[in-house]
Amino acid sequence: RSVDLDRYKKAFRKAFPKSIWATFEPLSDENIYKAIDNIAGKSLRPVYHYDKADIILALEADFLQTESESLTAARGFADGRRLEDKSDNMNRLYVVENAYSITGGMADHRLRLRSGEIGGFLIALTAELKNQGLKLDNIPGGDKYDVDKKWLSALAEDLLKARGKSLIVAGRCQPVWVHELAYLINDALGNIGETIEFHKTKDASLADRRGRRGHVPPGPVLSDTALRRPPSGPPPGPCSIRGAMRPCAGRGRGWETKSMYPGR
Repeated sequence: RSVDLDRYKKAFRKAFPKSIWATFEPLSDENIYKAIDNIAGKSLRPVYHYDKADIILALEADFLQTESESLTAARGFADGRRLEDKSDNMNRLYVVENAYSITGGMADHRLRLRSGEIGGFLIALTAELKNQGLKLDNIPGGDKYDVDKKWLSALAEDLLKARGKSLIVAGRCQPVWVHELAYLINDALGNIGETIEFHKTKDASLADRRGRRGHVPPGPVLSDTALRRPPSGPPPGPCSIRGAMRPCAGRGRGWETKSMYPGR
């Protein structure tokens, strides 16, 4: 998120109204944003309040280390574990994941599944929540998936007891539909507005699939400082990014493109 980048983006799109501004990140939350956009119809950023959650379910979401906003998440999670009085209760963490993670190491209950099986686990959890009385109209659920029934039943019972104080989080590597289902269950449990909120993305340039190889239409592509052909086309010849840049006078060792300030 950058105010300067947002200003450049607006100026660029004003000068080239038929252009496509595509943002690529090798590790991005595009599946999360896409799921929210499919449900809400607009770009929103999820904000998780781990300090308010009594029951947390992490679906291949290493929110204590590798997911976005991990420092804030770790602080909130620690607050939920802190006891100031003998009557206080700690939060309870369920983790379903493929590989062992920092978050998995902190789990009270950990279930190991292949990454591709986690979506099936969530569908099975949906069916169990329905069986225990949660209204999930028009949301798919099934019991054909091979999941530890005792583990699943205890999880569903805890989630129902902590309505409005529970939280289901799916990791960035899970497909869009898993994130959609997680948000719908969060909504049915009354967690939206309590343990999870959605904020507008004012000055953020979100990653999307148009920035990937094969999604860029034919024609010139402006990338950072160089005008070049798409990656699928033949190379245009030697090109030096450093040659298109110059040191910023009086700004330490920073660099700027020659086209940013044409008169200088």
